[in-house]
Amino acid sequence: MAKIAVMMATGYEEGETLTIVDILRRAGLTCDTFYFDTPLVEGMHHMFVKADKPFGEEVKEYDMIVLPGGRPGGQNLKENPKVIQMVQYFNNHNKLIGAMCSGTVVLS
Repeated sequence: MAKIAVMMATGYEEGETLTIVDILRRAGLTCDTFYFDTPLVEGMHHMFVKADKPFGEEVKEYDMIVLPGGRPGGQNLKENPKVIQMVQYFNNHNKLIGAMCSGTVVLS
């Protein structure tokens, strides 16, 4: 069964992020959210959502990484060298990478 890792950086777009997680979980897929600083992550519209797991090497065990948008969520993902390294790992190992809206800035 596919495992999807959804990144939640400060400023993530709540609608995009939570809709992705909701649909994947309803489909019966393993979908976990990852945080960077604290489990309670503040979104673009100042809603705090508790992410599932801390970002780290465990993400490499997943089949897909998802980079939601948001301002400044997308930019915060782009400016995190560990996120860039993880996206490069996924790319180099032919794993799936999904990006939405401003999350696509990470791919540049």
